[in-house]
Amino acid sequence: SDGKGSGSSDDNASIDFIKATIERFGESRFRPLESPEGKFERIINDQLGYRWFEKKHNVYFILPNAFDSYCIQVGQRAINWKAIEDAGMLVAKEGGRKGFQFAKKIDGVRKRGYLVRQIEAYEQMVNSVPEKPKGSNN
Repeated sequence: SDGKGSGSSDDNASIDFIKATIERFGESRFRPLESPEGKFERIINDQLGYRWFEKKHNVYFILPNAFDSYCIQVGQRAINWKAIEDAGMLVAKEGGRKGFQFAKKIDGVRKRGYLVRQIEAYEQMVNSVPEKPKGSNN
């Protein structure tokens, strides 16, 4: 076997889990790095990472330890980050460097994490052509 497709249901499960986590907790468990009011004061319980807006996308910086703990809590098996990258959601390192984690200085501390784009809404908007409602003259 060439190995292609061997883990496709696991791959889809990883993709679905990341999407669901962001949809469910994007606002509540990811601290915004740029807040309109300036400094972000609200305490975030069980924080999974940080978020900001970049090139038409919401971007989520997922902290590995917090995310792994969350996965264990909800019974999610290990995430296939390669599948997330193949789906166009994971920001890959430039220059073909190995590994999926980035380092970013946040609040003066260098943190490591996965950088995930939320592409769903934008792509659906661009790729879908609205159908005319039946019976309308517009």
